[in-house]
Amino acid sequence: WQATSSLEGPWRGTSFVQRAEASAKTGYVFPNAQWRSIGTQFNAQHHRTWHNLGGNRYDGTEQMLRGNLLYIGRLAPQHHTFSAGASFVYNRFEEAASWTDSTEVNWQRAERVPGLFFEYTFNDNDRWNVVAGLRADAHNLYGRFLTPRLHARFGVTENISLKATAGQGLRVPTPLMEQLGPWASRRSWATWMGGSAAPLNLLEIEPERATNWGLNATAAFKLNHRDASLALDAYWTRFENRLVVDMDWDPSILLLYNLSGQSQAKTAQVEFDWSAHRRLDVRLAYRYVDAVTDRIQPEHRRDPFVSRHRGFAQFSYASRVGDEGSQWRADATLQ
Repeated sequence: WQATSSLEGPWRGTSFVQRAEASAKTGYVFPNAQWRSIGTQFNAQHHRTWHNLGGNRYDGTEQMLRGNLLYIGRLAPQHHTFSAGASFVYNRFEEAASWTDSTEVNWQRAERVPGLFFEYTFNDNDRWNVVAGLRADAHNLYGRFLTPRLHARFGVTENISLKATAGQGLRVPTPLMEQLGPWASRRSWATWMGGSAAPLNLLEIEPERATNWGLNATAAFKLNHRDASLALDAYWTRFENRLVVDMDWDPSILLLYNLSGQSQAKTAQVEFDWSAHRRLDVRLAYRYVDAVTDRIQPEHRRDPFVSRHRGFAQFSYASRVGDEGSQWRADATLQ
């Protein structure tokens, strides 16, 4: 903490990250059944972050260990396969923070999450490809969770395909580390309790959980005797719970609270790709996003800094390949 700042002096900021990571994988394929195997996956991480931004200080350490035991097999006939296994995650967080308004927080959390998972795959090598999975986890702090997912693809013709996806996801937020931007301001941090802002209490924050659905249609065709494709996407994500980071309730406070109403995001996208010339490629895309979250005041509003309309155009050119393999490439992009 060598760098300091005050209201009278210049604003200064320092940050430092220390990280170490190790991973290991091993597997065994049965000699008389190449479609059957068993394996293990391990990953360990140590991550520490310090920063002092305008006198607001943070020191956070995460220690994580993840292990998977995986078995892959086949059901008769051969286009029915599955994978199953067990996992264990250990995650320990130690965080210390202080702000220029004299607020201080010391927070520790140790997560131990054993789990089981099963995934079934159907692939007829013709039109259908379906992947269905289910996880069951037991969190030592937040109880048991079931998280299903489904992916399906259907080939209507050789050049037209339809895809559908659905699933659920869960994560435990770490707001002191994830909300880095407000550290550089003079905002105070608080939680919402009993109808008013209260001193920051990370124990009140619950895991985030969301359900998502998606559809995709892709068509490949010829345009002026050149390859082209058109893709249409539509996705909907609905949060059963979410950490709301509210910087509009009071301009001097960053307010954290669990979702008490609705939060959802609807996205639609169209993308066109065309090889207009043997050395010229064109890509055009448009995306519409409708993301809303119920807040304390006003109750229902769009998420800030999320563009509703976004357009993208790219033109890529590549020259002929020279005798020694040399080539020029250039592209122009408009967003």
